[in-house]
Amino acid sequence: MQPGDQVRIGSFADIVRLSPGFSSNRDELLDYLKNQFNVRMANETRLWDAVHEANVHLGLLPGRKVVFLFTDGFDTVSASTMEGITAEAARRGVSVYAVAMWTGHGMARTRPNQALQRLAAETGGGFYELTETDEMNSTFSRIAIELHLQYVLGFTPQKLDGRIHQLDVRVKRRNMKVRARKSYLAEPEG
Repeated sequence: MQPGDQVRIGSFADIVRLSPGFSSNRDELLDYLKNQFNVRMANETRLWDAVHEANVHLGLLPGRKVVFLFTDGFDTVSASTMEGITAEAARRGVSVYAVAMWTGHGMARTRPNQALQRLAAETGGGFYELTETDEMNSTFSRIAIELHLQYVLGFTPQKLDGRIHQLDVRVKRRNMKVRARKSYLAEPEG
C-alpha cells in the first residue's frame, strides 16, 4: 500500500464477507486478517459473487479502482457470472488483478481457472499464475509497483449511444506491456 490508497478486504467461501469499510490504515487491515472469524473457509466458493460485491462498493468511489484476487479461480455456487461481472467492471471503471494459485494434493496438481486471465485482460488488469514453489512476495511487489507506475489515458467518444465498443490500445515502444480494457460503454450521462 502507498499513502492515500484505500483498501477493503474480503473473503469468499459459502458467504462473501467484507471488512467494515475502506481504510488506509495498514495495522487495522492486518488486524482484520488476523481475526479467525473474518476470513472463512468452506466447501463452497462464491468467487464471482465476491467480485460483484467489490465492483458495487468500488463503483461508488472516485478515482482508479482495482479488485485484487488471490484464488484458484474456481467458483462453485455464485449467482453472478464471470461475463456479468466483466461487463459490470467495465461500467464501473474497475480493473481486476488476479494472482491465481495452482492447487492439489500429493502429486496431483490443478491449474487455476483460466477465466481469471480473461477477466483480468478484459478489465485492463493483470494475471499472475503461481505454483507452490513460486515466490509470492516478489509477485505482490511487482503488482504494487505496476499499479503505482501506470499512465492513465482517457478519451471522449464521439457518440454516447449506450452500447459497448471494442478498444485496442497499442504502443510503438518495444518491450512495453499494455494493460487496457478491451471495451468501453458509451453511456449517456444522467
